[in-house]
Amino acid sequence: MLIWGKTEGLSLQTPWEKTRVDAHVVALALRTSRAGILKSASWGVTFALCLQIQTRIANEKYLRTHKEVELLISGFFREMFLERPDDVREFASDYFTDPRLPNKIHLQLIKEKKAA
Repeated sequence: MLIWGKTEGLSLQTPWEKTRVDAHVVALALRTSRAGILKSASWGVTFALCLQIQTRIANEKYLRTHKEVELLISGFFREMFLERPDDVREFASDYFTDPRLPNKIHLQLIKEKKAA
């Protein structure tokens, strides 16, 4: 189990606080494991947890800085629920290969910036 809190000058916070968990966390887990606090089986679980947390945080940061991803996904779902296609794969293929899609997303981004 990874210990959350302040340890050896390294401030670790819970993952839902959207902080960076990187090599320092892995190093802390390794030091904890070497100190005998964690058993060897727990080290693997702790390392996997560190990677999962780091990946989720990186994904969250990416999505927050790339608003177009949200617009693509929400637009796709909106259209899918309006049309309710029988073949969702075919619909998705048509939606995401529509040559007008980049312009639609660009116009939505401009509209949102003006509204902000």
